[in-house]
Amino acid sequence: MNSTDYGNFAQIGSLIFTIITFIYMIIVSRSKASDLRVTSLEKANGDQDAKIASIETRIQVLPTLEQSKTHQEAKMARMETELKALPRTDQMHGMEMLLAEMQGELKVVVERIKPIGATMERLQEFMTSTAAENLKNGRRPRADT
Repeated sequence: MNSTDYGNFAQIGSLIFTIITFIYMIIVSRSKASDLRVTSLEKANGDQDAKIASIETRIQVLPTLEQSKTHQEAKMARMETELKALPRTDQMHGMEMLLAEMQGELKVVVERIKPIGATMERLQEFMTSTAAENLKNGRRPRADT
């Protein structure tokens, strides 16, 4: 073998080394790109996990909200029933008019009862004075009175 053959082998070896280095660089750069991609996917997956956890928490709250909604609907139905039982404005006005009329009639009745009350007081005074006089004179009250 002569020296030109060694030179050709060296060039071929250098070419092979360059090609291998080039392939290695491509693989490494793809590996870094893949690592970055995996990292970004893992981060996105972590964000998705957080979103899923948030959704699960909201789902757990739903039965409580449903119960609260049912309770509020029942309360509203009771209030509507109570409001329906209350008198309307025109009915209230009618009751006010009746109360005013009754108040006037009551005043008349009170005025008519005053003389009866005075008569009762006089009768009581008479009976008390008669009983006192009878006791003073030693007479006993009669059983039939």
